[in-house]
Amino acid sequence: MSPYKQKPLFPFATATVVIVSLLGLGLNFVRPLVPRSGKNTLVAGEEDYLSVGTEQPIPWRNLDPTVFVEAKRREMPIMLVCGDVCDRAARQVDRDVFGNREITAWIRTNFIPVRVDLSQFPSWRDTYMQLYRTRSYVNPNFHIWFLTPSGKTFSSVKITNPGTSYDAAWFTQIIRRVQVAFREIQSKRSSTVPGEAQKNDREALINSPELEPDMQAYAQLVIKEAVERRQNRAAIGANKLPVSQIAFLLQIGLKSEAQSILDEFLSSSLVDWTDGGFFTQANRNDLTMVETDKFSVENAEILQILSVMSAETGSPYYAELARRTFDCLAEQFAQGEIVRGYRVSDQDRTGRSPRSSYSPSFLRRETSDGLNGFFASADRDWIRANLGLTTETNRQMLIRISDPNVLLKHSEKFEEIMAKMRIMKKSADPVYGGERQLSTAATCAARMLRSARILDDKARMSQAIRLAEKTGVFRLGVADVIHTFRANSGDYSELQDYLAYADAKLEEYLMLGNLASLEDGTAVLRRALSLFALGRNGCLARWIPPGTEDWPPDIVSPGLADTLGASTTATSIRLCFGYSAVLRMIDSSLWTTATATELRQFAHDAVQVFGGPAQAMGTRAGAYYNAAYREMHAPVVVVKGPDAVDQASALCRLLPTTFVAPLVGKLRDPWTRQPNGYYTVIDETIQGPFTQDQMSEKFALAR
Repeated sequence: MSPYKQKPLFPFATATVVIVSLLGLGLNFVRPLVPRSGKNTLVAGEEDYLSVGTEQPIPWRNLDPTVFVEAKRREMPIMLVCGDVCDRAARQVDRDVFGNREITAWIRTNFIPVRVDLSQFPSWRDTYMQLYRTRSYVNPNFHIWFLTPSGKTFSSVKITNPGTSYDAAWFTQIIRRVQVAFREIQSKRSSTVPGEAQKNDREALINSPELEPDMQAYAQLVIKEAVERRQNRAAIGANKLPVSQIAFLLQIGLKSEAQSILDEFLSSSLVDWTDGGFFTQANRNDLTMVETDKFSVENAEILQILSVMSAETGSPYYAELARRTFDCLAEQFAQGEIVRGYRVSDQDRTGRSPRSSYSPSFLRRETSDGLNGFFASADRDWIRANLGLTTETNRQMLIRISDPNVLLKHSEKFEEIMAKMRIMKKSADPVYGGERQLSTAATCAARMLRSARILDDKARMSQAIRLAEKTGVFRLGVADVIHTFRANSGDYSELQDYLAYADAKLEEYLMLGNLASLEDGTAVLRRALSLFALGRNGCLARWIPPGTEDWPPDIVSPGLADTLGASTTATSIRLCFGYSAVLRMIDSSLWTTATATELRQFAHDAVQVFGGPAQAMGTRAGAYYNAAYREMHAPVVVVKGPDAVDQASALCRLLPTTFVAPLVGKLRDPWTRQPNGYYTVIDETIQGPFTQDQMSEKFALAR
């Protein structure tokens, strides 16, 4: 080879080495940014919380059995993130933690990251360690669990204080601690036995000795917590409107105590006076610094308690708030004639909401259409005095009405002011999500039906009936239902879907006397009892994963803690009690008296099975106590006669905490021989007939 041709080789080789070296250094720099286990497998548009995950440089996985197969193959822990876009902490962690380059690199290198949308899979709100979580309070709408490759819990992130800042420094300490704990488990030097706490918690729920619930002790606990909250000594988590606890106090006749607790929350900024309904929680026990997310199921439960309180007290204030909450669900949350799951807060980093917050500068602003220019000085004084919009005591500048007379005696002025405020806020429209889900739609339908019945509001009855009828699109086969029509719903079966559907159909029967609704609800309820049975009568699993044998142990358990609404255990007791009361009196070829006996026995057994765990949960099992009291002590009231449906609804307004049912269609003995009228039934003992006045007087004396 000639010297001429050899001359360029050295500089060329040198340049090549330099380039390769630089590439190597570059690869070392970017290696943490390259996913080691493939790509992010979430698909945008599946669910809102999952969609947020698609935008992050983290190889998120959906929750399915293949996750545990991969974790075992790679000998890596699983980071299970359960969240909802309508939770402040979840949004903050997405922004400040999962958007951090160093942390995302660390997650890719050391964990199998899994993301669960709690709107899509609501049973995961409290799948792990319910008893532990209710004692220490863990946010049901956002939590993180760390699992061994076999799926056993060994660590978690406690999102305990709604007001805490969750940033990169906070999470760095957590994952360092978790890595150390996992290495100790691998080397068998750990004092923690993976999965033991979860197993013990689950066993305490399922296999505890039978114990009759202590109603008086629970009532005292609820009242004590209310006092401690006012003194700012209550446990974290006492800053949400305690609907099930208030309902229980009303059920046992402690009306003034229930009213006191309710009024405290109604005078706070948790009431959304702009759009109706209620925000989800406050960040402090003094009920200031409110989080402006909303859940439709939570609002539906509040709607019912407001309706009941309006009937109990005769106060038009509660009735008006109930109507506003009803309209919020029917109009603001509406997706056609289906109710959506949530409204996402538009709070900024300072905690202010462009939609719901009214700053002093806003009250001086001219409207875009020139409507009366801006608020006159006298109007601003009225607003500050009556709507609580003073910066000294109201940092968020959310409306607070401490005096009900503002709404009752100054309604015209109030509506005039609010109409102008809404027009001036029309550029900040709220954002809703959680679409087409049976448990949401049917639960809201049931609460709206009952509330419209108590309020004796024909127009709203019609709206509620249409919503209940629309839930029929979720029916599947002979007695099954589906959770949602959205993609990636999987083969999961959720107990709450079955119970919510049966709940709506029972309320439909009570309002309309429609036997087809009663038959449909009975079939779905009985299917739920057989499909979700956990091996002990009265005990139902909240969900059934597909291919159960591929999932980790101890994740299928009953639900006892109230989260957005009543627990599945409480709902199953209440429904079995209600259906059994009607079925044993009405003759049908689709059920026998044995069916009614079976349902009542389930309710009785469930009350006994969960007496101990409910006691251990403190105030977080209020719906269980409410349902248990009804099953153990409350009579059923039935109306027989040609106008039984209308008469039962009228009596329901007088006795809003009592199960009042019309007898429709062909009846069984001894009801065929009973004259028309009002009756009370306790087990097999029938008293009556009474007149409506006699019935009202009878219950007034009893309470």
